[in-house]
Amino acid sequence: YSDGYYTIYNNLGNIYDYLEKKDSVLICYRLAAANIKNEWGDSSYYAQNYNNLAQTFETLGYRDSMIIYATRSFELYKRCGRKTDLANSGMSLAGVYTILGQYKKAEILLLEMIALTKESGDKYELADGYYNYSKNAFAAGDYKKAYLYKDSSQKIYDELLNEEKLRSLNEASEKYGAEKKQLMINQLNTENSAKETLLEEGR
Repeated sequence: YSDGYYTIYNNLGNIYDYLEKKDSVLICYRLAAANIKNEWGDSSYYAQNYNNLAQTFETLGYRDSMIIYATRSFELYKRCGRKTDLANSGMSLAGVYTILGQYKKAEILLLEMIALTKESGDKYELADGYYNYSKNAFAAGDYKKAYLYKDSSQKIYDELLNEEKLRSLNEASEKYGAEKKQLMINQLNTENSAKETLLEEGR
């Protein structure tokens, strides 16, 4: 079982992807896929590779291969039962349908994934789902839905941003409070040490 080679090729593909060398990315991801011997092991592990291949094929304009690997990735994530990964993969597959002009198919899948993210409570994925639905609706010419879902997406993104800002402020406040408390303790220790020294000298 050549799991080690899979990891090496997949990581190399990630590096080439960062360097935007798409032809090299494709070679590495294909080699990684060739070294997948047991998809029933950790399905999520291999689903990611297929997702990588689908994205690379999309960049290179190989639409037939793009749909094949995006579908494989989605089916493998279904086996895992991990809702966040499944939703993410499903949205990627819906994006492929949008590119191919299969807007109704994309819409149905996106609505399923949006329902899944609501169930899992992942706000980031939900915002992405609304945004992807908006893009598909716009491409299909349904501008009213496109606007409504884009607005819903933006509201969640703003909410998440405000939560992050509040969390940062609270962390800074806690850190300041802890530092101030420690400073006071150090000051009291210094004063107590000075008092003890004076008492000893006065004996």
